[in-house]
Amino acid sequence: MTIELLQSKDFKLYELFIINNDSCSFEHTLLWQKILFKNFGFKPYCIVSKEFDKINGSLVLLKAKSIFGTRFVSTPYSIYTNILADNETIKNSLIEYAKNITMTHNASFLELREELSDNNFKSYGFVESKEVYNFSLELCKDIEKVWKKLPKGSVRWGIKKANKSGLTFRKGNGHDDLKIFYKLYLNTRKFRGVPGYPFSYFCDIVRG
Repeated sequence: MTIELLQSKDFKLYELFIINNDSCSFEHTLLWQKILFKNFGFKPYCIVSKEFDKINGSLVLLKAKSIFGTRFVSTPYSIYTNILADNETIKNSLIEYAKNITMTHNASFLELREELSDNNFKSYGFVESKEVYNFSLELCKDIEKVWKKLPKGSVRWGIKKANKSGLTFRKGNGHDDLKIFYKLYLNTRKFRGVPGYPFSYFCDIVRG
């Protein structure tokens, strides 16, 4: 078994590995790494485990620089990008490699965004953070069941107000649709007092 950074000659092997992995998400794809590098300058360091010309593990890292220094994250602008590995031995080897990269680049810290807690990380000196929240809602055809899952207060009030106001929606993935969405997106970000992502970021996701 060898642990190394993913090379272009192994892109097809990598894509085959993540397609056949049930825990794979969009954040594991080469496309996502390309989008983040193009729009934000985050350089990808995709660590893979290989055995007999087959990839059996991966840890996606991106190098991010800011006024706070250099850090390695898996991955920026996502909630979770889990380590994919066929077994614990491979997973531990990928973590060791990630730590070595962090030290080699004299980075401020290494952040691994795992969905589930793993006591094994503590043995590597990681500190668990629970300050990041993921908002999700399981949908079904029964509207009443979905409604009961929504928090009472401003959320339900906002939906009722939208219904009374005759709000409508439509789906689309054309350039004009994206411009309308982006305008609403910027207004929302401005209202919340946070900067928005560039328009090209959303264009790349739609084209992907």
